[in-house]
Amino acid sequence: MKYITICLTALLLFGFISCDPTHSIRLENMTNDTIKVLTDLNGKFGLGQHKISLIELHGITYKSVTLDSSDFITIGDIVARYDPRPSDISVDRLEIWLKNDTISLIGKNAIISMISKKSRGDWRLTIK
Repeated sequence: MKYITICLTALLLFGFISCDPTHSIRLENMTNDTIKVLTDLNGKFGLGQHKISLIELHGITYKSVTLDSSDFITIGDIVARYDPRPSDISVDRLEIWLKNDTISLIGKNAIISMISKKSRGDWRLTIK
């Protein structure tokens, strides 16, 4: 009987915990060219099929991902609420190399300031 009570309690707790909605924060390339996205070594991308390369600039090593047109990576996750906070971003620095320009976002507050809502639970940093 004690075993059944423990199992039921565990199932109920798991049921409540697993119901929290999770939404991804994406960086998407909506240009007609490929772009290169760099972050610090501790930064975490949700990569899908993308491959990470390492680039050294001015004595600092960065992670790098190349995105084709209409491609994206995940740069954070929102759990159990619908508005992102700086702590939801999984990188501290983004440098985005476009064909003729560079966008540098240093710090989670700078990154989150560039994110916009596309629909409920769909947050994106769109490069156009």
